[in-house]
Amino acid sequence: MKEERIMRLTRQQRDHLEDCALKAFTGSLGNLVNGFRIQTPAGQVAAIYWSDLAPGNELEIALAPVRLTERYDLATTLAWVSALKAKYPATCNVHKHGSDWPIFGVSYAQALSVLADCQRLRTGWMSEGQVADIDRYRLQQSPLAEAASLLNAQLESLRPRARHAVIDLVRQAKVSVQRWHTKADGTPAANPRSNPAYCYDWSFGGGQEPSVACLWHASMKVVDGHIEFVGNLLSSATRLEQIAADTDRPVEHRERARPQAARARRLDKLLRECHGSGAEVRVIVNEGNMRDESALGEESSWVKVRLLDPVAWNVLSYDLMTGECRLRRKPANSRGEAAPITAVRFADQHDLLGADAPERVSTVVQATSRDPKVRLAVLERADGHCELCDTQGFLMDDGRLYLETHHVQPLGKGGKDRVWNVVGLCPNHHREAHHGKRRSEITNELVSLLTSMYPDKGRDGPDMPLM
Repeated sequence: MKEERIMRLTRQQRDHLEDCALKAFTGSLGNLVNGFRIQTPAGQVAAIYWSDLAPGNELEIALAPVRLTERYDLATTLAWVSALKAKYPATCNVHKHGSDWPIFGVSYAQALSVLADCQRLRTGWMSEGQVADIDRYRLQQSPLAEAASLLNAQLESLRPRARHAVIDLVRQAKVSVQRWHTKADGTPAANPRSNPAYCYDWSFGGGQEPSVACLWHASMKVVDGHIEFVGNLLSSATRLEQIAADTDRPVEHRERARPQAARARRLDKLLRECHGSGAEVRVIVNEGNMRDESALGEESSWVKVRLLDPVAWNVLSYDLMTGECRLRRKPANSRGEAAPITAVRFADQHDLLGADAPERVSTVVQATSRDPKVRLAVLERADGHCELCDTQGFLMDDGRLYLETHHVQPLGKGGKDRVWNVVGLCPNHHREAHHGKRRSEITNELVSLLTSMYPDKGRDGPDMPLM
């Protein structure tokens, strides 16, 4: 018989617990029906429940391992979590939030101790004895268990946390987006980023360009020591075409199914051709409201956030008779880190201020330093293309692509040196943004662009991950 679900903590204890959790993780507090969660710029990091618990627990704490710390490597963090689970092995309830995370059943006093340890892990202040204990724990674990733990953490790290326009991720994958500037009827698109002829597609590129597929994070699983996707786009396309042709169906279902069928056909064709040629696939990972298969044609999936996986995938198999296909993410290195695709090197105007720059007359000015990490992150985000007109920058003698970085809100007027206030522009538009007749119009367009990429920014604080 189930134990009655009652709240075991006083109001004072709950307030103190919230304070300790904020100190442990930083971030912001969010309410749950039976507890609270801690949200950081990287996403939700913890959920703490004080009611609806398994028998014998005063509290239950769920943790997201990949977001706990940047001070220790992932293998150490996972070993810390595993050692914590061994220390607090109590059975826990399955909660809606964080149910796939490690969860610990503890007393109130133990919870305070766990949160104190979380703070030491986050800030990099674990004692030598704690680190030694973790190392001993890792030695006791089988290599297979540790590898499986790393893979699951990698899969969780692929869960998108920021909103990005599809056009930006397609461009980052080095697929031309020049066609996005023209609508389906051949007229110029006022806003290429939301061009309906392309922004709802499920696949891009192919042929002489890289192949890009949009896949749902919820459809990815760890199988046989790899992160994989198994699906059947051909079957989905066939079923959608049948719905579109079924006159007994509501008109809105038929009209919705028709373009979805075409998108499924194109993605199926791309994957089939990649399997035949052995070409790699770049994957845009979607997260949001994924339509259930039973609602095919009746509802549309809604993507809330997305990212471009920096690691390529291979099409392991494609059944020409049924259309079932299997994709596998390329393997990690010996440290459990995915090997990234080689990036193009970029340069901006500040990289030219070296020995070969023209001699300048010395003047006394008040200068504001620019973080080279911010400049590099923006240039990589732009992927060598002007973020206003999409023109590719010119190639320098050393092979780097040249763009100029521009602070939309000037540093001298209180603007921040952050990725959410900096864009990559071609030299012509950079000069126009400063001195042109259209500079106010350009500024407004760039503000709109950055707001769409970083909707929670515009204030001083930590930057969202770029991908």
